[in-house]
Formats: sequence, structure tokens, C-alpha cells
Amino acid sequence: MKTSRYIKFTFIAALFLVTGSIIAQNTENTLYIKGANFTHPILNAWITEYNKTNPSVVIKVADRNTNNEAIDINVVTNENQIKNPAQQSLQVARYAILPVANKQNPLFSEISNKGLDKNKIKQLFFEKDIDDEGKYPFKNEVTIYSGNLETSNSEVISNYFGKTEDQLKGKKIAGDDIFLINALKKDETGVAFNYLSYIYDTKTRELKDNIAILPIDLKKDQWQAVNSGIDATLTLLESEKINLIPIETLSLAFDSKLPKEAQSFIEWVVNDGQNLNHDYGFLNIDSKEKKNIQQQIINYASLEK
Repeated sequence: MKTSRYIKFTFIAALFLVTGSIIAQNTENTLYIKGANFTHPILNAWITEYNKTNPSVVIKVADRNTNNEAIDINVVTNENQIKNPAQQSLQVARYAILPVANKQNPLFSEISNKGLDKNKIKQLFFEKDIDDEGKYPFKNEVTIYSGNLETSNSEVISNYFGKTEDQLKGKKIAGDDIFLINALKKDETGVAFNYLSYIYDTKTRELKDNIAILPIDLKKDQWQAVNSGIDATLTLLESEKINLIPIETLSLAFDSKLPKEAQSFIEWVVNDGQNLNHDYGFLNIDSKEKKNIQQQIINYASLEK
């Protein structure tokens, strides 16, 4: 009886050791990619589609509990986020940001005919921007909402309009920029900038309920496009440069120790993952840049690791 119990105990202990070894091995072989929350849907879509042809490669989107040392790839939403100059970065998508407001915002009544030009946008959203007479240029007071995280669009918007982030007016909303949309829905005076994937519902392809694009000084067909839904907006922004709509690059940053499995994934995203970008509210790589990016991948793969 004692022998039987001993054998049983030994078997269970061995099983735990083997299982623990497998778990450790799986953890070691897992590739982690880290990015801002608004990038998670496209990252997960890339991973899912890539795994259909490469099921043996385990890739996960890092969460707040993932050790930074375990991160293989960082998603960079503006070049200032690259802290290590030795890192490589490759563009894999682009994203656009539009000014939006509560659908009932009284500001619409005074700007709907002409729309906001660049100067009016700066006067509306930034401190110390007043008209020639030193007065606030709008009859209706609005509440500006902006994010306060490092991954917020606040820095991108401020830089684009030649301002600093601390000049951006209004209330700072803690957490991800999706909460800016929630704030606008509750406040009829609310105005904010946000990503296409947060402004539009990526399933219905339409503007989210009670949200409207803030009128900006566009041509008639351009204005119709941004109000027609996310697909028309993406088509417009990939075919025309509009200086009132900021467009930034989404890049993957990595160092020289990148595993071959991660290299293959990045190459797949550049060449095949583009087919998913529009589904999740992102623009494709600029066609002029794609060949250059593909060559960078070839050059990187040829380096001795």
C-alpha cells in the first residue's frame, strides 16, 4: 500500500514538473507586443489572422502586468515615443484624428455655414488664442475635453497645430481617449479631438450615437465624405492631403535581438496585414513608403544577430 502511494505521489510530482516546464517554455516562446489601447483591436486582428498560417507562433498583446523586459515589439504612435535611438522602427499603418462634438452643441449654429479654418481651430482649442480685438471669437462657450495619458492624442494634436500640450484648453479626462467620447455624449457643450476608430462604430461603419464631426473648412465633397461614414473618410484621407486633419504614423519599434518569429510577423503585417487596417479605422501605409519599408525589412533580416 505504501509502495502504491509512493508511486502515485512520484507520478504526480513528475507531472507537475513536466507541466511547469511546458508553461515556462511557452512563456519564453511567447512574443509580446505593447501599444496604446486604441491600437489593441488592430493588433489582435493582425495576430489572429497571422496565426491562421503560422499557428505555432504565440503572440500576445501585453497588458499592464506584463514585465517591460518581456516586450519584443512596441507600438509607436508618434516618433517621440522612441526612447532608445538604437531601435529600429517600421511604419505599419496610419491613423487620423478629427474634431468632434456632442450633436446638440450650440456651437454648430454659428460655424456650420463656413466651418473652422486652422486659426479658428487654434482659437477654440488652445489657450492664448484670441481674435484681433482681443476677444473670445465664439458666441457660444464650449467645454474642451482632452486626455492626460502619455498615449493620448493631446501631444499629436498640439504639435500639429504648432502649440504645446499644456496650452490645450479644458478638462483632462483620466484613462484612455475612449472616455472622451463618453464625456461628449453626456455634455452638450463638449468638444474634443479623437481617433477615427473611436468616433465611428467600426461594425456599423457610421458615426457613434449623439456624436457629430465639428464643421471644418473643407470642400463640399470632402465634408460629405467625413459625414458619410468611416469608409468614405478613409478613402478620402488616403487619396487627398487635407491640412486640417492630422494624420500620424503607427510604427513597430524593436531592437537587434528581435526573434526571427517576430521578424516574420512584422514582415507579414507590412505586406498582408494592410488588408485589415480599414476594418479597424486605420489608414494603410503610404504607397510611396511601402517599397522603402519592405527594403528595410530585408536589410534588417540580413544583419548578423
